[in-house]
Order: sequence, then C-alpha cells, then structure tokens
Amino acid sequence: VGYDLQVERLCLSTSVNGLEIHFPVEPLSSQLRVVAAAAAAMEKSTAALVESPTGTGKTLALLSACLAFQWHRFKSWKDAGHLPSTGRRKEQDEKKSESPVPRVVWIARTHDQLEHAIRELRRLPYRPLESLRISRERFCLHPFVQQAQDKSTACEMATMSRNGNALGGGQSGCVHLDNAEAIGYPTIPEHRAKFETGGKLAVYDIEDFVKEGQETQT
Repeated sequence: VGYDLQVERLCLSTSVNGLEIHFPVEPLSSQLRVVAAAAAAMEKSTAALVESPTGTGKTLALLSACLAFQWHRFKSWKDAGHLPSTGRRKEQDEKKSESPVPRVVWIARTHDQLEHAIRELRRLPYRPLESLRISRERFCLHPFVQQAQDKSTACEMATMSRNGNALGGGQSGCVHLDNAEAIGYPTIPEHRAKFETGGKLAVYDIEDFVKEGQETQT
C-alpha cells in the first residue's frame, strides 16, 4: 500500500466518522453521506448497500472512503510492528494480525466505468498495488489471437502442444509469456518499481497496460 505525497498537496483533508480522507475537491454533502455509510460498514466489518443518483460523485466518494480506510489500517498495522512482506510470509503475517490490511476489489461492468474509476483514482493520493483482471479480448497481444473472432479458443489453440511443439511458437505458444517468464516480469525490481508509488504504472488502465506489454514484449 503506497501513498503519493505530491498528489496529497493538491487535495483537501476532511474527517468523516473519525476517518481522515483526502479529496481533490470540496466534497458535496451527498459524497460525505456515501463516505460515512461506507466507513461505518468497513469499521464494523459488515456489508453496506449504498445508492446515490448519477452525477453526485459516488465513484470518487466510494474510492476515497475504501482507500483511506485501507491506508489507515496499513499505517496502524505497520506502527504495531508489522513489516510489509510478500508471498507465503505475507499470508502468515495477515493470519497472525488482529487487524490485517483489507483488499479493495473494484468491479466495473463496462470499459467506460473502469476508465472513469481510474481517472478518479489518479486524483487521490492513495496508491495500493493495482491489478486489473480483464479478459483476453482486451489484454492478449498474440498476433494470431488478436485477429481471431473467438479469442479464448484461439489462445487455447496457440498454447496447445503437438509432437512436443507449441502451435503458437516458442515454448508455451506465446512469445509474450515466454519473454515475461524469462526476464522475471513483473516481479524483478526494475519492472515492479513501475507499479509502485511514483512509477509510471502506479495507476493504469487497460490501454496503459497493453502499451507496456507491447514495449516490453511481455
């Protein structure tokens, strides 16, 4: 979980139910009510059904509430003596912790909704490690798969082996996958830094990630 101090300088600070939140603009009363409802539910570890009319800034309000809550939980967790860890140790640490850092899952039904959420995220100082879960329709860079009408079937065919050889070429049938595994993408420091606070992909959308894959051949 990261935090961008440069973006924070452009934001206004407000407190809702004891939760400090940084907003890029003066929040509307409707946004404060959304934040309050979300914050109360997260504090109690319960579900909340939050509804607000179109144009009232609910995307920004919900993002700021969830990410501010996550950030403050992370700071409390760290101040209690826990050090950020990865892999198996991370799983063990979270099981031992009474207040593990929550994971924020944002679901968008359309590409436009996702783009809107990413635009709002860029306006906030909170920088969790982002991970998009998108279908092959949007992400696959294999030239054979890109041209196919049924990309899922095309991907299966490209990675299928016959007589020990992948039909799509290379070891796996996908040169991008082969190259990513060969160079340790994106886990090696050189590439991981791009996704951390201050990196060019600290906040990214589908087009940014596709461009990155084209540039790195991963």
